[in-house]
Amino acid sequence: APPPDYGASVAVLHDHIYHFGGYGEFHFRNDLYRLNLSSLHWEKIQPKTDLMPFPVYRTILLPYVNRLVTFGGVCVKVEDARLAGCEAKYHEIEPLPHSYGHHNAFWEFNIDNSES
Repeated sequence: APPPDYGASVAVLHDHIYHFGGYGEFHFRNDLYRLNLSSLHWEKIQPKTDLMPFPVYRTILLPYVNRLVTFGGVCVKVEDARLAGCEAKYHEIEPLPHSYGHHNAFWEFNIDNSES
């Protein structure tokens, strides 16, 4: 099961509930979990790539066909080089020492339900 957190995003796709991101234990998260609604079993989804969304909370998570899409959210300060890779913008809302803000990055998870 996902750890206790605040501001995680959830979406229902087919027979699963997906849980992404959140804030807990003094850091932002970018983990993706799913709950099988038939067995009520949680599992952490391991990506097949190193490219992952920023650790974030208060993001939008939407189901679309066999995909989950996420847009924006609040995160710690993101380096410009990392933003350039996804053509996103970052706006600081709390200066140092906290240094967090929101971004407009768009990410997509391709969910293969045949492996669930």
